[in-house]
Amino acid sequence: YRYTPGSALNAQMSLRYAVAAALIHGAVLPAQFEPSCLNDPAIAAQANAIEIVHDPRHDAWYPSQFCGWVEVETASGDIERVEVMNPSGSAANPDRAQAIRRKFSAQVSGLLATEQIAQVQAAFDRFDVTPLASLLDAAVVSRG
Repeated sequence: YRYTPGSALNAQMSLRYAVAAALIHGAVLPAQFEPSCLNDPAIAAQANAIEIVHDPRHDAWYPSQFCGWVEVETASGDIERVEVMNPSGSAANPDRAQAIRRKFSAQVSGLLATEQIAQVQAAFDRFDVTPLASLLDAAVVSRG
């Protein structure tokens, strides 16, 4: 099916939209779900250039591996393929904790002070022993 711009929910559920937004903007964060991006003809065109293919070989690895691949045809006609066994959203990805820290920082930059961001990020390593109240206190945004 073709990707058609619509609601933020439509875009959030669309792999084509997420990949296209990432290719064009370098990220898929809340800003990419604002109306200006949702209705961007360049994102829609890129999304519709993406073909999603089921790979039964990966079914055999799931759920022990949460994997996938991306294949790109370059402007020169070369085909490049990258296979990833545990992408950034997978609990088994060794870089997941650092990716969560970066995403959190990007989301709250300008809302929280640097010290607050560091305090909340430090709690990421201690969720099992960090009282929720102290985590929320660290993340309180003061509105003057």
